[in-house]
Amino acid sequence: MMNTSRLRSRGAAVRWTVLCAALVVVTAAPLDAELLTFPARPADRGLAELARAIEAIHARAVRSRGEWTEADLQKRVPKKLLDLDSRIRDGNAAAEARALALAHLALLWADIAWIERVRPIEEAVAALDAGIAARLGHHDASEHFVVRVVGAERRYARAALDLAEAARAGYEKLFGLRAISKVPGKKVRILICVDPELEKDRLYFHPSPPYHSELRLMVPDPKLLTRAGGRRLVYGFCHELGHMIAMWGEHGGVEDDRHAWAHYTGCLIVEEVYDRLGNEPWPTWTAFQRRASGRARLEKQIEGRKPGLDSYESILALFHAIGAELGTEIYGRAWEVLEKKRRFRLVNRVRYLWMRDLEAALMAVAPREKRGRVMEIFRGR
Repeated sequence: MMNTSRLRSRGAAVRWTVLCAALVVVTAAPLDAELLTFPARPADRGLAELARAIEAIHARAVRSRGEWTEADLQKRVPKKLLDLDSRIRDGNAAAEARALALAHLALLWADIAWIERVRPIEEAVAALDAGIAARLGHHDASEHFVVRVVGAERRYARAALDLAEAARAGYEKLFGLRAISKVPGKKVRILICVDPELEKDRLYFHPSPPYHSELRLMVPDPKLLTRAGGRRLVYGFCHELGHMIAMWGEHGGVEDDRHAWAHYTGCLIVEEVYDRLGNEPWPTWTAFQRRASGRARLEKQIEGRKPGLDSYESILALFHAIGAELGTEIYGRAWEVLEKKRRFRLVNRVRYLWMRDLEAALMAVAPREKRGRVMEIFRGR
C-alpha cells in the first residue's frame, strides 16, 4: 500500500497534491520515489493567486444548477493570470526555480483539464531541468478523462485513455449509466504510480479529491504495468469505474452489497472493452484477460447460487438475475429514480446506496408484470 503519510509530509500539500493530476507512472531512480505535488503555500504570488482562483471557480461551479464543462471553467480564470506561463518561463530566476514553478503551474492547469496549456509547459520544464521534468511527466486527455504519465513511456497515457473511454462507453451501452465522475462536468482523473518502496500493488477508486473522481494504480515494479505482471488491469479499470458510479452502505462502515456491484459490472464491461479495442486493450495484453475476467468468470462464480442478500455470491447472482430478466439497462433507469428522490447519500460528493433503495427503485421502473419477480429475486426465491 502506498505510504501516503510520506508523500504528504514531502509534498506538504492539501488540496493541491497529486489530486490535481491524472495518470502518473513514476520510476525510482530520478524521482527518489517522490511524487511532484503542488505546495500548500507556493512562494510565487502568481501561483498562489491562481490556486485560489481555481479553488473559487470549482466551488462556484459545483454550487451552480446549470450544466458546465471544464472548458467553461477555463474561461473563468482571471485574464491577468493567463500570462503566468511566459512570465515564469522568461523570468530571471535560476533555471531550477523556474522549472519547479512551471511544473506547479502545469499541475494547476491540469486541475481544470487545460491540457493545451500544460504541454508547452512540459517542454519548457524539460529544457530547464531534466529531474523536475521527470517528476512532472506528460499529460494527455480525452473526452471524459485526464491522464498524467511520469517516468514511463507515453503509450501508457494513450492506453489508459482508450481503456477508460471504452469502459465508460460500455457502462452507458449496457447499463444506461453516463455519469461516471462524482462531479458532473468534471473529467475523471487516473493516477498510476510505480514506486519501489511500495509493499504491494493496488488499483482503487480514491474518493477524497473534492472536485473530481480519481482512479489510482500504485505498483512497486514497472513489470506490473505489463502482462508479465499477471494482474487483471483491464478488469480492474472496469471494476473501479463501477465504484465511482456508487458506493454501497455506510461510509467507512457496512458494505451493503459485499463488493458485488463493481465485480458484476466489471465482468460485463470487460466484454465491451475487448469488443471495442480488440485483443490488445492494453500494451502487451492479449485475450487471456477476457477469458479470465469477463462474463465466463462471473457465470462460474454464481453457478448453482440462488439470488438473494445472504452472501457475496448470492448478491452477485441477484445483480445478474435482474439484468438477465429485465435487461441491464434497467439499472440506469433505477439510478434516475434514486437521484430524483435523493436516495443517494453524498459523502464528499460520492454517492452511497443501500440495496433496499435499489430494490425500491427497480420496482418503480420495472414493468408491472415483472415487479413480483423483482421482489422474488431480492428474497432469494
